Amino acid sequence: MNEIKWVAAKGKFCHVFTENSSKLPYRKTLGELHSELGENFIRIHKSYLIHKTKMQEIEIGKGGKYFVILSSGEKIPLSRKVYKELITKNKFIF
Repeated sequence: MNEIKWVAAKGKFCHVFTENSSKLPYRKTLGELHSELGENFIRIHKSYLIHKTKMQEIEIGKGGKYFVILSSGEKIPLSRKVYKELITKNKFIF
């Protein structure tokens, strides 16, 4: 589990992205996978999960778009709702 950086949903399937840059298909929904992975993962968007310890910063883009920048430099979309929750509850986890 510590090798997983982030997960992207693709319908009823997911793609798991790992530290060694592998992209592994997984035959479960994002919700099912999230419950299996546990509290080390946060759902930052309807289609994305990330490992909490891999977060480096939040970027505010043009047009009200938000992104999480991982320690590897990858940019993952962040929903406005989760952004507001992180800000209002001081839940910065990096």
